[in-house]
Amino acid sequence: MQRREKGLIFCLGVASLWIIYSSLLRSSSCPACPPCINRPTPNPAVSCPPCNPSSLPVASPAKLSLDDCKKIPHDELCPFLAKLIQERKQPDGTLAVTSITSGFIDFAENWLCTVRKLNFRNYILLANDKETFDHFTKLGEPVYPLYLSMSEAISGPTHDYNTLSYQKLMLLRTEFVAALLNHDVNVHIVDVDAVWNQNPYDHMNLTPQDELVFQNDATIPNTYVPCGGFLWLRSCPRIQQLFAEILRQHRAGLKNLEAKGQTTELQDFSEQYLLRQLLENHFLPDLKIRGLDPKYFPSGDAYFSKQIPQKAGVTPVVIHNNFVIGKPAKMKRFVEHKLWVLDPNGMCT
Repeated sequence: MQRREKGLIFCLGVASLWIIYSSLLRSSSCPACPPCINRPTPNPAVSCPPCNPSSLPVASPAKLSLDDCKKIPHDELCPFLAKLIQERKQPDGTLAVTSITSGFIDFAENWLCTVRKLNFRNYILLANDKETFDHFTKLGEPVYPLYLSMSEAISGPTHDYNTLSYQKLMLLRTEFVAALLNHDVNVHIVDVDAVWNQNPYDHMNLTPQDELVFQNDATIPNTYVPCGGFLWLRSCPRIQQLFAEILRQHRAGLKNLEAKGQTTELQDFSEQYLLRQLLENHFLPDLKIRGLDPKYFPSGDAYFSKQIPQKAGVTPVVIHNNFVIGKPAKMKRFVEHKLWVLDPNGMCT
């Protein structure tokens, strides 16, 4: 009997040592998550769990610093940003992102008034200058700094539409979007010159087959003109390939302009322009794209000019104030159509 007990104890001891050894081998062969970026290939003999961004551990706020983000390339996610994404993205991985300059803080607040009424919180704000970042940080909004330089503030007037600095800023946003797409985040690019009457995800009817869904700037049936200000992108290989090509062309275009010394009066080659060109040229002919019904997701042309929703007797889900140039013209439209819901004190009415 004693021999059996001693034998059992010996076997249990050996098993315990093996478990400890395996654990040490596993921890040394399988890098922890995060980060998922540039994760080394684990030892083939060891079964490592997949690195899933949805399982990113939440660090304590005291340990999160934006200073860390300055040292990390745009194609990686710093812990501060990873935490923000985890807290804000939808269960299906969708996250709405919008870029804001100091000149459009009031439009951003007007947009926020409409989304708050819907109890919608699956968004982050990309501040393109320090004034914008400080403003929304004080309001407790989920804001991330996306400057041309992380160490200096470049304010709104510098970013006129047809300037080199504006194109550089658009490239920065495209790099940011591409990084999210490469980390299992379905990205919904939205503009703040818009009013949300209803939660768009209740009406977009997204399916597993959808790869690119957008507000259609065209109003002619069976014609698709994607709007870069309301663009949903699935994190999948073909969309990642599409944005890699957009990035390649955008970077090459900027390099060419800088070589020529041209900084103003530039033609548009934003991600919206490049996306449209690639789709027209059938870059990925089998890409699953879908334009949203202009009755429910009207462009500025469809709503303010052609009045497609009004004539159909329907209330749009989202109204986009595009197809007009300049902030004063956008403001005039919103006020005339009673879509400006921000009072002079900055409070939602």
